[in-house]
Amino acid sequence: MKCSAGTLSSIKESDAANELDFSNGTIGLERLFRRISEIPPGEARTLVASTFKRAMDSIYPVIKKDLGGEYVNKWFESVFSDLFKRHSDVLFKYDIPDAIPEDIAVPDRYRLFMRSHSYLIKEDNPVQYFRLLVELDKSGFQTLVFTRTPPDHLREKYRLDLPMIWLTHMPGEHRIEPTNITRLSVTAVDFLKKDVDGVIFLDGFAYLVSQNGFEAALRFIESIKDHVAMSRFRLLVPIDVQTLSVTQLHHLQRELEIIEADVIRKAFA
Repeated sequence: MKCSAGTLSSIKESDAANELDFSNGTIGLERLFRRISEIPPGEARTLVASTFKRAMDSIYPVIKKDLGGEYVNKWFESVFSDLFKRHSDVLFKYDIPDAIPEDIAVPDRYRLFMRSHSYLIKEDNPVQYFRLLVELDKSGFQTLVFTRTPPDHLREKYRLDLPMIWLTHMPGEHRIEPTNITRLSVTAVDFLKKDVDGVIFLDGFAYLVSQNGFEAALRFIESIKDHVAMSRFRLLVPIDVQTLSVTQLHHLQRELEIIEADVIRKAFA
């Protein structure tokens, strides 16, 4: 990006000057990325995010004032959209999305499901929410799936390579009886201990209700929600609301944030 001499001078005097490249009236990010790549693994997340944020805080307002907000925002949006498509897993690993100025738009899919939040997805078509799983996988989220559908069927139809737990009374590996709420909880909590950006995807809430009663199924949701709130994960619960009574839906809506299916389809279009 080419800037005026005054803007270049201001940035060269900023705290981020040592992390940027200046040549022929342009500002380059190669040195910043080299600096990030040299950060020791044990310090990586905090230092990468702080280094990136320091650079953005220094250059973004000055460049925006020089070249105009609309032009600069579109330029940064283009850059970050490309980075998210190619390196979303790395960006999330180092908390880069948190350091991007709020008025720079990034693809909706990366800000739709916020870290540490739990969501009820109103969707009555299983095909649609399994396609959401495909998109989450492509977007770099590490995902654990609890499902009523045999996992082999999902892997074959949607080419999914995710850890899945089949909710069934049939014994076998990666299968848990729907009435064994304790084991379901332990499995989810163990996965939540991963220090990554991820998703717990619960397909089969209505089945848990039929096997355990609504109160027990709701307590399971409440427990996982509390653990998610202290993690880097999101809890997603797709539900056909026609399978619930008005009172049951009201209780769920008090615990989970609501996202309509159309909003998700638009974000992942």
